[in-house]
Amino acid sequence: DDAAGEAGSRVRKRVRARLRKAVAYASVLMEAVEGLEKEGKLGDQRTVIEAEAYRAVLHGQMLMEVDNWHDALAQMLKARRLYTALTEKFRAQPDGYVYQDQVDQIAQWIRFCQYNSGVSGEDPDVPTDDA
Repeated sequence: DDAAGEAGSRVRKRVRARLRKAVAYASVLMEAVEGLEKEGKLGDQRTVIEAEAYRAVLHGQMLMEVDNWHDALAQMLKARRLYTALTEKFRAQPDGYVYQDQVDQIAQWIRFCQYNSGVSGEDPDVPTDDA
């Protein structure tokens, strides 16, 4: 039993390290995309919003892994807001369904975070924009 516990602990530690690294890379990606946008090298805001949403999802997953449910919920709500905006804007395009799939997946994580943090439904005290 101790060996299984140690192996599980090592796996969790490795997952946490990989998620931290993924969030760091997503932050670098977001900064690069924002820099290109400021230089006028991006045609629209879509890439910036996608990068921001991607980072919010990864950050939320990392926070869930360390049981920081309230902050994870804030990140997931932010990601849902961004992906919902993309869904509405690009619904008619061939790849528009991808954003709705993301919204649906994030909804499950939001419910999980709400359950673990003791928040029920859409709590007005949960930050959605400045997370």
